[in-house]
Amino acid sequence: MTFNNNAIIMPPLQQQLWDKTLNVPLSGGFVQFFRDSQRTTPKDVYQLTGTGPGSYTYTNLGSVLTLSGIGTYVDANGGNIAIYLWPFTGSPNDDPPSQIADNYYIEVYSSTNVFQFDIPNWPGVGGGSSSSDTADTTDNVLSNAQFVEINFPSDATRSSPWMLSLTGTQTATEIAPDWSLVTTGNGTVSLYREQISDNQAPGNPAYALGINTTGFTQPIILRQRIFSPRLFVGQFVSATFIVESLTGGAFAVTMNYTPSLTGMIQQLCTGATIASGFTRIFNDPAILISDPGSGTGYVDITLVFPQGQEFQFSCVQLCGVASETEIEAYLEQTPARIEDQLFHYWNPYLQFKPIPSLLVGWDFVVNPVQFTSATITTTPGYICDQTIAATSSGTVNFGIDGTTSNAVFNTTANNQAWYILQYLSGDTAFEIVSEVVSSLVTVYSPGNPGCLANVYMFYSNGGGTIPTLPTTIGTVNSSGVFTLTAANWAEITQFTPTGAFEITAASGDEVDMRFFGFNAKQYYGSSSTANFAIVVTFMAPTLNTDIDLLSVSLNKGYIATRPAPQTPDEVLRECQYYYEKSYDVGTVVGTATSIGQKYAYNGVIVVDPTGMTPSDILCLNSFQLEYKTVKRVAPNVVFYAPDGTSAAMGGSINIGIYRNGSAIVADAANPQNISVSTDYITTNNSTNRLLMNCKATTPAALTATAGLAGDEGKILYHYVADARLGIV
Repeated sequence: MTFNNNAIIMPPLQQQLWDKTLNVPLSGGFVQFFRDSQRTTPKDVYQLTGTGPGSYTYTNLGSVLTLSGIGTYVDANGGNIAIYLWPFTGSPNDDPPSQIADNYYIEVYSSTNVFQFDIPNWPGVGGGSSSSDTADTTDNVLSNAQFVEINFPSDATRSSPWMLSLTGTQTATEIAPDWSLVTTGNGTVSLYREQISDNQAPGNPAYALGINTTGFTQPIILRQRIFSPRLFVGQFVSATFIVESLTGGAFAVTMNYTPSLTGMIQQLCTGATIASGFTRIFNDPAILISDPGSGTGYVDITLVFPQGQEFQFSCVQLCGVASETEIEAYLEQTPARIEDQLFHYWNPYLQFKPIPSLLVGWDFVVNPVQFTSATITTTPGYICDQTIAATSSGTVNFGIDGTTSNAVFNTTANNQAWYILQYLSGDTAFEIVSEVVSSLVTVYSPGNPGCLANVYMFYSNGGGTIPTLPTTIGTVNSSGVFTLTAANWAEITQFTPTGAFEITAASGDEVDMRFFGFNAKQYYGSSSTANFAIVVTFMAPTLNTDIDLLSVSLNKGYIATRPAPQTPDEVLRECQYYYEKSYDVGTVVGTATSIGQKYAYNGVIVVDPTGMTPSDILCLNSFQLEYKTVKRVAPNVVFYAPDGTSAAMGGSINIGIYRNGSAIVADAANPQNISVSTDYITTNNSTNRLLMNCKATTPAALTATAGLAGDEGKILYHYVADARLGIV
């Protein structure tokens, strides 16, 4: 017959203890249970209770059990019980239960308190013997343990350190990636990083951090904050660091674990410096980390040392270990490997590293707003430079915040959606589709739940063209979903679709929404006509919701960043590639103003026959308009007289005779507005200039009496040169 492992020998159903001297049952005696590692710390035992499978639980019996009259384990009612031990940290009811060994130390006494016997390390469970899930030594959870990277000049030395003057209570100063110096009082700090040549230094570090302080009122704290509020809770840890006192003497240095949930300091290890050289400070036995309870927060790992002294630190380490007997020496790492592990520190900075955006004018703080529309409707149109917009229904108010200069959208009904759109063409479009691209949308949160934002990108293929406004490439519905409708255009998809983002931060908080990995390069070289469009949609479920848009970027690669800073004049020149006016940026086209007006010279003939009153005669001359910036195509040009008048076809100009800058009023026709379309022929309209030639039928000469030598003729005018995509 084959042996069957499923058959189990029956253990004793009742345990009986005997008096060691009287040789009778230990009536009324008691048994005490302690942690074997800390033999004055009680450790509880348990009883299995429940009515059947699915209802069982382990009931805590405490750490002291009183025996029955016959020396057996009984409950409060005198009923026989079986004792369950839990030779691990925590409780058997934990989910998941700990597998870190924590054996019992047991003492037995008679009812008259006579010691009977003790049992150490019971039942002798090892750190790795009870389960395949048993904890083992972790890596060092502290980063930059040798201070390979620092946030002060790397050429600072002990003889020429980097000096800081600090003041305040618990002032935290970041001195290296993931390390802050916390000081209280008014004092100075000298910092340097030294390459270690001491071949006796424990852990063989490459670098050490040098700190010398003076003037502070409390000990100095070197802190690393880890945003894991229950780091190693219920587990054993091994902590170590090396320190050298350059002042000389024995100074106590302590490493602590402080959870933000309670603020209760748990000492990991402490020790004193030696007369010279580095000493290793560590804990033995390993420390069991206490549970701070539920909640969110962080844990501070700190090195605390006296102020007014000079120290060097390195090889700072905190590891999880399997049992209290496991003490870890420093797990050596190369400087290169330590730098590799600092990606978490540098990544947020990389995310915000200024990279020029491929878009124009969508850093709204510096958008010149050469024109603006106060209302967005279902009919698409330009609302400011390089920005076309339309709604799903009704109207959305639009404006530029007078304080922040951000673009502000305000809903006028429930469940409104709208979009902003920017076209790009030619070489810029080809540049976009040569790479994977990403976009970052930054807003001030309205604080209203349910507000959404999304980004779409499109590219024209097969000869697709940019539709002429008021038609665009698509529409938006009330949910904020944009649908492409233009022929010969295709959506640029993401490798991993992001979908719409809900703007969930508190009101007034900045929110960065990253839309990354658009596979634009799949269209590279697919068409001789290159047109690109980016669409940002917004949806707000409630009326009177303000969404304050700071910027939208478009950059190559998978990391979406905010637009690199630009000066207002740089952005103005970029926008003038599409639209230009002679008026000041903030002046509405057609305003009666001489500020910014253009001037062209017009000759004056002074007539002074003998015996007659002198007079001036002015005839219309040709003139040339030089654009401030080269345009994407030859623009549509509209002229305006300085008094704001404009004819329906091409506008008007002002022509007159002037003396000392003032018009000579000779008759009702002076100064005289001339119709450009009637009296001029537009020639040589290119991307950089426009020539206005007189027609053969010029208007009658303008005459002014009392003519004098030095009078001059002027052509004065304002203009708009429009080369916007979707219009020209």
